[in-house]
Amino acid sequence: MTSIAPVAPLFVDQDFAARLEQFNTQVAAAYVMGLQRLSPESEAQILPVGAGMALLMGRDHPINRISGAEFSGGTAHEWQQAEDLYRSCGLSPAVSFSSLGKPEVLHDLMERQYRVASLSGKFVLPIRAFRPEPLAGFRVERVTDRETWVQAVHLAWEMQCTEASALFNVVSLERPGTTCLVVHQGDQVAAVACVQVLDGLAFLNGDATVPAFRRQGLHQLLLQTRLALAAEQGAEFALLVADAGSASARHVQAQGFHLAYTQLNLQQA
Repeated sequence: MTSIAPVAPLFVDQDFAARLEQFNTQVAAAYVMGLQRLSPESEAQILPVGAGMALLMGRDHPINRISGAEFSGGTAHEWQQAEDLYRSCGLSPAVSFSSLGKPEVLHDLMERQYRVASLSGKFVLPIRAFRPEPLAGFRVERVTDRETWVQAVHLAWEMQCTEASALFNVVSLERPGTTCLVVHQGDQVAAVACVQVLDGLAFLNGDATVPAFRRQGLHQLLLQTRLALAAEQGAEFALLVADAGSASARHVQAQGFHLAYTQLNLQQA
């Protein structure tokens, strides 16, 4: 299989980091807006915090955090309003904060009793056009049908199918600019993944492989397929997130991705 061509080291300054964080915030907001559309009675809300957003999907879903505010701050009223929103839903206020964000904003958050709960890596790859090679015995298909996608995701992620998880996966499928992919061997689901392209940037997420098909090159196949799709749509860079120091982080770096910066995942005490 064709490997991803190496590129020169990538320099990430504060302006580029701010662009990536605003993009990442848009990606997360698409989930919240999708939930609002599909389930108007849900807790889903978005509030402004400076140039960022307080994103709330609710207790049954994973996206509940303030994102994109580290370069602009926000008023004390905006922060308090966002924190009150999370606490009214039984959630602790949380903030994603780029390590290249403004120190004075981080200082203010420390004063508000936020502390580092975990670290993530933001990994970036300049996109170059190339043609991924097929993997013998497997085929990659785009999926638009809700039931097909929900079933495939639950198989690949080994998830128990609940009403909340099915709804979240429909939201993921129907995000603007998103392509969802399923790898099959015969009639069996082998792996899944997504790519969302907005404003010249591509967000890669949702990767999972059914246990019986692991270590057969499917992650590489899906990575290359998504990069090729992103290049076709004019994306300049691909972005993905992985836990700091994880096997996933090591793997994406081996594929040519650069660690752009570390994300501090803050939680209010």
